[in-house]
Amino acid sequence: MKQPFWQYSATEILAAMARGDCSSLEVTSSYLERIATYNSRLNAVITIDRNEAIAQAKKADARRANGYTSLLLGLPMTIKDSLCVKGLRCTGGMPEYADYIPDTDAESVARLRQAGAVFIGKSNLPERSGDYQSYNDQFGTTKNPWNPELTPGGSSGGSAAAISAGLSAAEFGSDIAGSIRLPAHFCGIYGLKPSYGLIPTKGHVPGYSEKEAPVDFSVQGPLARSVDDLELLLRATVAPKIHAGWQFCLPEPKTTDTKNLRIVAWLDETAGECDSAMLTALVQSVKSLEQAGAHIDWSARPDFDMDDLFEVFELYIHAIMLADLPGDIKNTIRNDLVNYPDPLSFQNLAARGIDLRFDEHLELAQRKAELQFSISRFFQRYDAILTPVAPIQAFAHDHQPYSGRSLVLNGNTVNYWEPARFFGLASLGYLPAVSAPVGMANGLPVNIQIISGRNQDLTAIAVARAFETVLGPIKHPPGFGFT
Repeated sequence: MKQPFWQYSATEILAAMARGDCSSLEVTSSYLERIATYNSRLNAVITIDRNEAIAQAKKADARRANGYTSLLLGLPMTIKDSLCVKGLRCTGGMPEYADYIPDTDAESVARLRQAGAVFIGKSNLPERSGDYQSYNDQFGTTKNPWNPELTPGGSSGGSAAAISAGLSAAEFGSDIAGSIRLPAHFCGIYGLKPSYGLIPTKGHVPGYSEKEAPVDFSVQGPLARSVDDLELLLRATVAPKIHAGWQFCLPEPKTTDTKNLRIVAWLDETAGECDSAMLTALVQSVKSLEQAGAHIDWSARPDFDMDDLFEVFELYIHAIMLADLPGDIKNTIRNDLVNYPDPLSFQNLAARGIDLRFDEHLELAQRKAELQFSISRFFQRYDAILTPVAPIQAFAHDHQPYSGRSLVLNGNTVNYWEPARFFGLASLGYLPAVSAPVGMANGLPVNIQIISGRNQDLTAIAVARAFETVLGPIKHPPGFGFT
């Protein structure tokens, strides 16, 4: 392996270390130099642990020299600043956590550490992980490597920006409603929202750092520059909490042969309108996969109503995300309900989600279960569904109050939260979803969302690998020294 080491994928770096072509100290130092050189352009990495990272890298090299091996031994990583890393500040973008230094790792981080990862720092995010942008009062705004005037997305926006610009070999973030998938799309890298429950979520800030019980829909997963890296990081962290009487074994992919893939392309009217140039790029990418031999069904659709799914998902999400907001903000949202009679408007759903009664929750749980059964039946016939990740690409920074924000879609103004319509299928279904780069439009990356059946994470990754084989590796943003 030739220098610079940082330009290679995590999988390639680890293979080179195993061959003796480079050391963890050399690779870790190269990433720390990258951060020192380029991070001021992006503000992606907000806490750097240089001395500890160097110490960890030296320890990894010594262990390797003594014949020890592990899946991620010596790999330098950054971690989203909502996941606890022992001894390293963790804020969740929240002022009340400005000086919080956890004394234990998040469970996912502990598994990465056990596999040999070297932690070099934490990446930026929005306050409470609750936005499609990544900024907060404590650390400021993270910029998109493709255009600093645009957001890298949220809430794992610092994670995606760091990977895209080559400031880290790998990342781990969180996703409840697109927080891995959207930033990966905006920055043109790979991101995996794992199946719900595969990776324990204890150790997430805000609110749940000490609780064993998971929050519904909430997952943690990797962001990376190659499909192999996604699989590597998944295998290093996967396994639910062991319960009495059973053990989990991650199913291998249904097929690794592109010609045996059974895929549904649901690119238009998935949940709403998409940017026309972006949609053209998505269609072309799927046609390329079809020409390579994959079986693409352009007309098959699950037998559930998307409006029903959207309503159930958004009521749950608002109930979860808004639960611990201050009372005055909740009252403002409640009082605004009268102005939004449409039951599927985001404002109406937010107001209703805050005040769900127990009987309403029971009805909602029944509707969720019926939708999940319908989704499960569909995936008995198909390996994956392809959808847009979101209806738009990266947009300009907009830090005004949420009520004043909007997005522009094909020349028309739409609700700021419009991308949420595209996240519900995978999140409510507890399904794996890979956000995979498949092209460019409007001078920006375009990702596709690859959704597979529950616990079929390796099948979704296999489909992403088929795209990577046909379309080639990711494209890099200009100005960051990639060759």
